[in-house]
Amino acid sequence: MQIKGAIFDLDGTLLDSMGTWAVLSADFLRERGKEYSDEFLERLRPLSLREAAALMIETYGIPDSVEEIVDLFLSRVGYFFDHVFELKRGAGEFVRGLRARGVPCCVATAAERIHTETALKRLGLLDAFDFVLTTTEVGKSKFEPDIFLTAAERLGVAVEDCVVFEDSLYAMTTAKKAGFRVAAIHEPEAAGDLNAIHAVCDVFLTSFEDAPRIFFS
Repeated sequence: MQIKGAIFDLDGTLLDSMGTWAVLSADFLRERGKEYSDEFLERLRPLSLREAAALMIETYGIPDSVEEIVDLFLSRVGYFFDHVFELKRGAGEFVRGLRARGVPCCVATAAERIHTETALKRLGLLDAFDFVLTTTEVGKSKFEPDIFLTAAERLGVAVEDCVVFEDSLYAMTTAKKAGFRVAAIHEPEAAGDLNAIHAVCDVFLTSFEDAPRIFFS
């Protein structure tokens, strides 16, 4: 598959990190004496941290402000980005391989910039990307195509020549409808969406170790 530009998600795609956000959200709601469902935690998964905070306030009447919740989560999750999260197998080698072939790359994520850059710097991969773009900065979640379209424009690559690497069905669907080619990365947290993911994506990768034979041949 020809690739002239690469747009990478962070949580669950480059980083083995997805389950942590659900744990932090569940802990927070328990601390506030709220009973939550797995379905509600699933609703939080595609949202930025600020969007998730607003939804928890709206749904459960939590007295904390959005900023107070964001600050609390940032203080708790920072440790994981600073010390715990690792790259998924083959991710670093594949990104470096793209750059060695002159393919521009970026990160487009719902995570906060400070977390994204901290983790990628610790893992020695931040300098491999032309830039990092967040949904907070764009002002829309990945249910809308704005972050992908903005990323392609900044990369200087036509939409149809970009490949979006994602683990979440909703984001893949958004990118596909906007005209991007989609490479799905296996993520255990998305196991329930596997059939739909196969239907949406152009290629399914069990890990980034499979990517070179598809994109470098």
